[in-house]
Amino acid sequence: MAPGNDPDAPRPDTTVAPPLDLAEGLAAHQAGDLQRADRCYQAVLALDPEQAQALHLWGTLALQQGRHREAAGALARSTAAYARQLDGLQSAGRAGELALLRQQVSALHGVHAECYCSWGARLLAQRRHRDAEAALRQAVAIRPVYPEAMFNLGSVLHLQGRLDEAATTLKEALDQRGDLVEAHYLLGAVRTAQGWPADAEACQRRAIALRPDYAAARNGLGLALQELDRLEEAADAFQQALDADPANVTAHANLIFLHTYHRSRGSRWLLEACRQFYETHGAPHEPSAPVFARRQAGRRLRVGYLSADLRNHVIASNMEPVLAAHDPDAVEVTCYASVQAPDEVTARLQGLAHRWRDVAGQDDDEVARQVRADGVDVLVDLGWYTAGSRLLVMARRPAPVQVAYLGAFATTGFPVVDAWITDRWLHPEGSDEPHTEALVHLERCFACYQAWPQAGEVVVPPADRPVTFGSFNTLWKLNEQVVALWAEILGRAPGSRLLLKAKQLTDEARADRLRQAFADQGVDPARLDLRAQVTLAEHYALYSEVDVALDPFPFCGGVTTFDALWMGVPVITLAGDRFTGRMSVSQLCALGRPEWIAETPAQYVDLAVSLAADGETRRVARADQRRRVERSPLCDGPGLARALERAYRELWNRWLGQPSP
Repeated sequence: MAPGNDPDAPRPDTTVAPPLDLAEGLAAHQAGDLQRADRCYQAVLALDPEQAQALHLWGTLALQQGRHREAAGALARSTAAYARQLDGLQSAGRAGELALLRQQVSALHGVHAECYCSWGARLLAQRRHRDAEAALRQAVAIRPVYPEAMFNLGSVLHLQGRLDEAATTLKEALDQRGDLVEAHYLLGAVRTAQGWPADAEACQRRAIALRPDYAAARNGLGLALQELDRLEEAADAFQQALDADPANVTAHANLIFLHTYHRSRGSRWLLEACRQFYETHGAPHEPSAPVFARRQAGRRLRVGYLSADLRNHVIASNMEPVLAAHDPDAVEVTCYASVQAPDEVTARLQGLAHRWRDVAGQDDDEVARQVRADGVDVLVDLGWYTAGSRLLVMARRPAPVQVAYLGAFATTGFPVVDAWITDRWLHPEGSDEPHTEALVHLERCFACYQAWPQAGEVVVPPADRPVTFGSFNTLWKLNEQVVALWAEILGRAPGSRLLLKAKQLTDEARADRLRQAFADQGVDPARLDLRAQVTLAEHYALYSEVDVALDPFPFCGGVTTFDALWMGVPVITLAGDRFTGRMSVSQLCALGRPEWIAETPAQYVDLAVSLAADGETRRVARADQRRRVERSPLCDGPGLARALERAYRELWNRWLGQPSP
């Protein structure tokens, strides 16, 4: 608010007679003496609070100094004052003065728009998304052709998860300025999130053409190619992003995550890649000798959960029953939520924690300081190398005991992560999956699941229809070996069909490649039923068309397996040799269905063909399986909460050097 209208605004220094003419203030302003210019403008406004030119110049000065709110107010008042002058000149018929003043007002509008754009960018950096959006909309309302403001507005909309609006706004920014490289990149990121990876690829390639060393665009290209199931090319793009910017944590994490699906390299390579990630990005931040206050052995433990996925996401679905069931006498839970676009699930989870820390806008050092200040005993990372992960907080060793759980598809490679929570089916005795952490085996399934409200009732299909095999897993998991084995199953089950649903099938070229892959194995493409992205309710309803679910390998289903079981569909899995190949094994053992687990590819085919021919077993499963799932450890949140609490206590006692009771 400008002086003269705000009783608390700074006044001119009365010990020195302030100059009262704008010319002197403008000269000081142009010479860079902003303090003197400020006194001059304030002196004029003290005499006439609505002096248009003084408001204009003082608002410009405030903008230069980053005082955006004051600048916006002063410039708005200046515009109103000029408007009154324009009306007066027009009424008086003073055409020459009117034209000159209109030029001045036009220039003012430009400054005013820049003020709102700059202010919006500052609010965006502070994660005040709604306020930032309001400021940026003011900027483009004042100056409709303003690509930089349009880009910032698109960024705000993207961060709020309003993808359609973001895409429209970014396209408008590019219509106004086609060489705005950041807008090409961000539009590509939005199109990937919308499920249009071919469009995203084109956007990222345009950004790279404009700026070949743009690491963010090369990382974005990798994500688009990954969605298109072009995994070799995706790996190359992530590596190129790292070559352009070796400190790019996101590209490095994406490359590691990709190789959990893309098995061109083995588990030893993955271990070394994770170790290298730590040495590059984590080790420089590891304290040489972290010191923690001595804490009592038997008191309530302070447990922290660190995640970017406490929102409408599978991790939140898995964690909600645990958070709801934690014993408040055993653990005090703090959630460190790095959620970019909080939603109704976030709000619901927030009510289940003793303490909730929104850390999305904080860097890793800030989060680590907060964890340490909260006195957390056991810090549990739920993200591993997945999107938005805050795994590098662990490198700062903010808690005495640090644990990887749930989202950890493999070892972290971090020497400061003490334990990896698993179960005896994921890592049975003799497992040789490499890891840097101590394995903590739960005596039950490592996870708890809950169906989304959109899951309807189980539908018993007609007995006389052709048998339909199905898989609703991402196409990343459908490698050549999977296609060959599924083709063999179709060959041994005459008249059967294969229903595949995946978001990548929105791309017709990818669908054609999949049809050709099966055709190369002798399968008539007419026997394939390919479905693209559907709503969640339609996803569950589609299980009524599936008789036997086929689990991919070596990366099997997780929540996809649970969804099939919940909807009464048997799942046939091929047991793998590491965590990502044994999640379905853990679920089927928890359900009491070990007979649906194959140990060899030949047994996998035999089980699928046998179950396809056994209509009675399928009918009983369809009718009874949901009740069985509900009563199993798969839906036992309190049971999992108790198991985790015991594990945390054991790790805590180990850190204290005391035996567990």
